[in-house]
Amino acid sequence: MKLILLIAAASFGVASAGAAAADPVAKPYFINRGFYGATIRDPNDLSFDTNGKSPAVSGAGPFVLGFEGISQYDAAAFGRNFVPPDTMGAVGLTQYVATTNGAYSVFDKYTGAQLSLVSDVAFWAAAGQTGTSGDSRIFYNAASSRWVAVAFGSNVKDLQLAVSDTDNALGSWKSVKFQGFNDGGTNPIADYPTLAMDTNAVYIGTNNFSTIAGVQGFRGTTLNVIPINSLFNAGAPTVNNAVQYFTAFPGTGVDAGFAQQGVNSSSVGTKGRVLGASIYNFDTVALEISGLNPNSALGSSGAIIGLVGEAAYTTAGPGRQPAAAIAANRRIVATLDERISSSVYEANGLLYMVHTVNPTGDAAGDFSRVHYVVLDADTFAIVDEGDIGVGAYDYYQGSIAVNALGEVVIGYNRSGLDVDTGKISFLASMFKTDANGKLVQYGSEIF
Repeated sequence: MKLILLIAAASFGVASAGAAAADPVAKPYFINRGFYGATIRDPNDLSFDTNGKSPAVSGAGPFVLGFEGISQYDAAAFGRNFVPPDTMGAVGLTQYVATTNGAYSVFDKYTGAQLSLVSDVAFWAAAGQTGTSGDSRIFYNAASSRWVAVAFGSNVKDLQLAVSDTDNALGSWKSVKFQGFNDGGTNPIADYPTLAMDTNAVYIGTNNFSTIAGVQGFRGTTLNVIPINSLFNAGAPTVNNAVQYFTAFPGTGVDAGFAQQGVNSSSVGTKGRVLGASIYNFDTVALEISGLNPNSALGSSGAIIGLVGEAAYTTAGPGRQPAAAIAANRRIVATLDERISSSVYEANGLLYMVHTVNPTGDAAGDFSRVHYVVLDADTFAIVDEGDIGVGAYDYYQGSIAVNALGEVVIGYNRSGLDVDTGKISFLASMFKTDANGKLVQYGSEIF
């Protein structure tokens, strides 16, 4: 029996007003531009890393460490050269694991020493699969002391999950492959797989595309809900008792969001929470999956709670870079769209997320900013929100990490036209959550 037969199909109910029988006007880039983040093989571009491999540099304290991770050049050395590299990373007990389209690497998180560098094909072969087409994500589950990776299969309609046998990413891994999307059109793609987990399930959202009547287009989303005990068992991971929540586009008017991102949480309960960028509005859609337990998602139900009501914004344009000699190249950096660009975390009854926007009323004008949002975990009401970014620079593609104390680190890219300060840089800001759920920045911006 194929594993896909073990995954039940379901759809979202609507828990609030707003869904219509016909489609409202969708934001155009969701339906016209083809799938975002396509991995394009470029054999002529080696993308040499001019900095080389930098030695580890100690920071202001014993737990602050900076070191150079993997790059597109590392993947090109394996003959796996893709644009964009889609760099992802996760921190474990003693290791940091980074993935790109083409390469996987393990580092000692205390010294920055690179412990392993392999091609993505080699990684998945060792885990039991015959290949991969990229779009990998990596996560460390502290409760089980195990690593989890997700990526395309060798065919982009398929997804595959790998789970480490221990907390050592250099050890053995086991994996499972399943069909992410196939609507009968040609070239079906379960694109942009996200990854999250709580005490009941692993959540993988995909944006679905296929070609019908010669036209490639957005066909909706799938949220895969996989019982956590199906992955963290004594044998190989499975997708037994999993459910796929599929929302079709167009033709239903239902807004279940785009690039659906599950919430990472250690709270015990029967509900899973999911957020996604609205297809029709400049806002975020909240979803809930009820009736879950660690052994099965069968019998669960999904509900669209509605829009969370963020401050007004529009889609950010391309980022600027200092290319004064070639005017056409001054705004070509992809800032992503307003999809949630990183994991979402729950801590102490609050949800934390970031995405890239062009805030309405920003004094600087048409510049991208990283927008953070803090939500009540039960009601999805906004507790706090704000923008990171000032002046004539673009801030984009944010990431976020939150601990049990409500301490938050938000990382992001920054670039601009200034030759001295405008090169693409990675920066970060640190925050504490006060008694009212507001983020208060402390310390200086980390360069």
